Amino acid sequence: MMIVTKMIGDFTNFVMLYAILLFMFAIVGNINFVFDLTEFSGIFVSCLTVLDASIGNYDFEVFNAIRNNEFLVIFGDVYIMAIVVTFNILILNLIIAILSNTYNQFDTKSGGLYLSKILNARDEMAFDPNYGAFLLIMAPLNIMVLPFVPMAMIKKPSERLNTMITVLQYSFFIVIIYAVFLISSLILIPFAYLKSLINKFQMFMKASDVKEKGICLTNFLMFGALGLPLLAANLITDFIYFWKNNFRSNLKKIIIERPRSSLSSLSIRQIKDYCNRYNFQKIRSVYTSASVKSFREKFTVIQNIQFLLFGQFVQEGGQAMGNVLGLPRVNIGRMKTSNLKVYSNKVK
Repeated sequence: MMIVTKMIGDFTNFVMLYAILLFMFAIVGNINFVFDLTEFSGIFVSCLTVLDASIGNYDFEVFNAIRNNEFLVIFGDVYIMAIVVTFNILILNLIIAILSNTYNQFDTKSGGLYLSKILNARDEMAFDPNYGAFLLIMAPLNIMVLPFVPMAMIKKPSERLNTMITVLQYSFFIVIIYAVFLISSLILIPFAYLKSLINKFQMFMKASDVKEKGICLTNFLMFGALGLPLLAANLITDFIYFWKNNFRSNLKKIIIERPRSSLSSLSIRQIKDYCNRYNFQKIRSVYTSASVKSFREKFTVIQNIQFLLFGQFVQEGGQAMGNVLGLPRVNIGRMKTSNLKVYSNKVK
């Protein structure tokens, strides 16, 4: 837009220069040919004759009508040639050069100009806390705003009123969206119920022992009896959550942030390898104590905890190893909490 504005200014300057030259040539023609040629009988007629010649519609034979003055005939030919050269060659090329120069100046800055317009439009298009609801609503829903317009013309609307009108306007769309969601959910409930029953029956058939089969059978029977009421009750919780949080402005509190894990990818990969080893050996279950002990030995959990707490590794029945922090060497018989507390008191 800035390029177009600058070009319009340049073109206006060109028109003014064109008019000045046109009037100047018209005066010269009127002074010299006013008594001999009807084409220059007046200022206005002379301007039309010069304008006609400037756009290429000229005739050298016109000046042959002058009698008893050979100088005016020759001057007339030179006069027409001066008009053609001035307007068709000089002035036309001048405006082309000016417009091209203006375009080249702004072409390299087009990206910056575009971004500046976006930044300027951001403030103009921002939601006004007092009049936003009156300006943004679309037809035909803007009929709902009509009762509040006289009040807004007399007194500046409050932010609370503006928020209320916004909620009123968009409640229409929200009701339609929720109606579609509710109908779709009611249609899909029977399919979800049958899918869950089939899944639980497959789990019952794949169970390996009597205890696991009993648990799977209980789940199958309980879901068969209570599945439909539970799925219907889930719609009620969806309804409450939807309408409770639909118009909240503090959206950050709705988003449940995941706590970032401190485990490295290497640790996770090692744990997966440890679990896959049992899976490869087709071991379906292990004792918790044996698994924990093997896990501690594999990843030296106790030693790492000791190093974090005391700055050195400690062996059972031996002395502290790797005295990193210059702490005293103390014999520890068993890795019990009480023994570690005694050792912690000594190193303090």
